Amino acid sequence: MAKRGKGEGSLYKRKSDGRWVGELTLPDGTQKYLYGRTRAIASARLFEAQQRLKHGQPLPDERLTVAKYLEEWIQKKDGKAATLKRYGDIIRCHFIPAWGRIALARLTVDQVEAFYRQKLAEGLAWGTIRTMRGVLHTALQDALRREKVTRNVADLAKLPKEPEETAPPLEPLTPEEANALLKVAHEQGDRFEALYWLAVTTGMREGELLGLCWPEVDLAHGTIQVRRTLSLVHGAHLDPPKSKTSRRTILLTAQAIEALKVHQDRQKWEQKHCPHWGDGVHDLVFPNTVGRAQSIPDFLCDHFQPLLHDAGLRKVTFHLFRHTAISWLLRQGIPLPDVAAYVGHANTATTLRTYSHPLADSQKRIVDAMERTLAEG
Repeated sequence: MAKRGKGEGSLYKRKSDGRWVGELTLPDGTQKYLYGRTRAIASARLFEAQQRLKHGQPLPDERLTVAKYLEEWIQKKDGKAATLKRYGDIIRCHFIPAWGRIALARLTVDQVEAFYRQKLAEGLAWGTIRTMRGVLHTALQDALRREKVTRNVADLAKLPKEPEETAPPLEPLTPEEANALLKVAHEQGDRFEALYWLAVTTGMREGELLGLCWPEVDLAHGTIQVRRTLSLVHGAHLDPPKSKTSRRTILLTAQAIEALKVHQDRQKWEQKHCPHWGDGVHDLVFPNTVGRAQSIPDFLCDHFQPLLHDAGLRKVTFHLFRHTAISWLLRQGIPLPDVAAYVGHANTATTLRTYSHPLADSQKRIVDAMERTLAEG
């Protein structure tokens, strides 16, 4: 048999396991073997490899598994600690069990779509699966850029249709409930009273509140600059906010300003009587009793939940304060883009997706206004 030239190949069926093999001669004279369960699959892989060699492109490493690539990728990726932890959890708990042993270059659209359907059947929220898709897209886009794969299957795979919402809409606090909580916090001299005022009136995230520093508070002009958020991943530290739009300046209500002034005076007294106050780095507005970062779980368990009980309120999550503030603003007819900017949503689509119920109330007012206009004619 004549010796094949560079880039030439042949197909044959292996007797030991019945798989088809595409044998290709590489530019350095060595042989590369491409396998397929059928002749068509092996032939397609051989042709793809020949085309890449023809255009001077490297061939993906068939020995690089999904598990190995993703583990190396997450270790090298830059980003906030909390984000990287979330990505790592998705990779270890979901991607690797599903595809870990598969060659990265051979991960298919069908396998990814089957994965999405399986996770939805297991009861995972559709939004969680969409987040997984985003992680996979980012990881494979880096693999594509580094020529470890020839396509990004996450771009080609379709998510299952979003199921209709079956859970009842999240009920925000009523003004009566919010006032009851704030009243009890004041009567008890709660050291986080000002935090509750900010949560109710600004809709700030709990990490933004506990990561707030005094240099970002301007009591004279009644504003707060959201520039950091508290993260407890690998120790307590301050990270940039969730997104670019989360960096914002918030105008405060008169009640929130007054509560902050009282809080500042109390904190000065605490600082004066604590010889080891703070860590010498951050000037936190809502630290623990020794001036260091307040643990979010400890805050929720030791302060927030007991306050709900004392105020006679239903058991809710702290995030409901944010939901409440946004719902109130929308029901007051504040334009959607203004609300989204005020609370730091990445775009109005986020607000629309989550807060359709108060927006329906606004639409009712629009219809009423239209009927009144027509009646006047």
